[in-house]
Amino acid sequence: MYQFAVRSSIGKSFLWRNLVYQQIRSSHATGQEVHKPIKKILVANRGEIAIRVFRACTELGIRSVAVYSEQDKMHMHRQKADESYLIGKSLPPVQAYLNIPEIIKIAQENSIDAIHPGYGFLSERADFAQACLAAGIRFIGPSPVVMEKMGDKVSARKSAIAAVCILLASTGIRSSVLFSRILEANIGYLYLTKLYFEETVRINEDGRYEVSLPWKGDHLPLPSNKEIAIKLLETLTRKLYNGNLFIAYDVFKKWASLGIIENDPFESSCHHEHYLPHRPVVKQHGTTKVRSVFDASARQVGSPSLNQCLESGPNLLELIPSLLRFREHKYGIVAVIEKAFLQISVQPEERNFLKFFWWNGEENVDPKIMWYARVVFGVKSSPLLLEAVLEYHLKKCLKNSTYSKRTIDILLRSFYMDDLITSLDNESEILPFIEESSYLG
Repeated sequence: MYQFAVRSSIGKSFLWRNLVYQQIRSSHATGQEVHKPIKKILVANRGEIAIRVFRACTELGIRSVAVYSEQDKMHMHRQKADESYLIGKSLPPVQAYLNIPEIIKIAQENSIDAIHPGYGFLSERADFAQACLAAGIRFIGPSPVVMEKMGDKVSARKSAIAAVCILLASTGIRSSVLFSRILEANIGYLYLTKLYFEETVRINEDGRYEVSLPWKGDHLPLPSNKEIAIKLLETLTRKLYNGNLFIAYDVFKKWASLGIIENDPFESSCHHEHYLPHRPVVKQHGTTKVRSVFDASARQVGSPSLNQCLESGPNLLELIPSLLRFREHKYGIVAVIEKAFLQISVQPEERNFLKFFWWNGEENVDPKIMWYARVVFGVKSSPLLLEAVLEYHLKKCLKNSTYSKRTIDILLRSFYMDDLITSLDNESEILPFIEESSYLG
C-alpha cells in the first residue's frame, strides 16, 4: 500500500487520502495498541508532495503542518498548510529536510500526533521512523523493522521468500548465470542499465535532471574508505602548502554556494557510505591553474572501489569512427556543454556514496564531511549517465512539434560526452542550427 500510494500517478488524490485513512484505521484493527486520534500531521517534505497530503488532511478534518527551508519560504506548500515552521536555518535546502533531530523537535514542541514523510528525502530511512516512535509520534508508513528489511535487496528477497511470495525467476540468479542468460537473449548489461535509468530519472524541484547511480547487481560490499580518505587528505594538504597551491585548490566554498556539493547534515557515519579521496591536477597554462580530481578507483586491500561497483558505458574509443562525420560536410561545427556533469543532480539517497573530507575553518585541524550533490567527473559511470540524460532529454524534445526534428536528429548522433562534433552542407544552415540547439538546452 505504501509504495503504491506514494508512487502512483493515477488517482493520486484518492490514494493520498486513503493512505492517511488506512494508517489511522490500522491502529485500532489489531486490538493490541490503541492510539489517540490523529488531530495534527506534520509533512516532512515540500512542494506538490506535501500539498497532496495537506489536501487529504483537509478532507479528513486533520490539521496540517509544513516545514520549510530558508530557500523555500515563498513556496506554495508553506501557504497551503494550517501551520508552518522554518527548519534547517543556514543549511542548504536538501540538508534542511534531512535534519531528523530538528523535525522531531518541531513536532514535539507543536503537539504533532503523526509525521508523514512523503516520498524521497526521509521516506525510506528506518532511523527516521524509529526516531518518530521513540519520541512518541506516529510515523505514517512502514515500521522501522520493515523499512530496514526492504532497504536491502538481499534481506528483502529473503523476507519475500519467507512470506511465500511469488518471485520472478531472474531475481534469484546471480552474477555469471545472469550474465550468460542476458548474452543468450542478445540484451546486454548496457540495455538493462538504460532501462533502470529511464525508470529512476526524474526532474527535481530545481528543474534539474536527477539520476541514480547504476550499481552492478553482483558487486562485492563497498567499504566506507573513511580511514584512507582522511590519511590522503592530510598528505594532500601538506603537498598543497609545500607547493603554495592551497588557496588555489580550495574551491569548495564556491562549489557549495552553487549547490554542487553540500555539507553532510549530520557529520556522522552511517551503515552505507563511501568516501572519495581527491588530489590536485596542476596546469601551467589555462584559466584554472589547479583542479581537484576525485579518485573513485581508490580502495582497501581485498575490497572493491566505487568504480568497480558501478556500470560503465561503451568504450569511448569505439565512438571515434562515428565522429568522423565532422569531415562529412563542408562546414564543421564543434561545441561543448558548459559544466555538463555538474548540471545533473544525484538523488539524495545516493549521495552517501559520494562523500569526501575537507577542512572546516582556516586552521585545518578539524576535517568536515561533505558530499557531492551532482554527477562526479572521474566516477566510472558518469559518462554513461551524461549520455543517458542527453538522449532522454532530446527524445523528449522530439515529441514536441515546436522543435526541429532535423536538429534533434543531428544532436542525437553527434555528442562525444559533453562535446558536440558535427558538420553541415550550407553556410545558411549554421546560424539556425546553433540557435535551435541552444534553445533545446
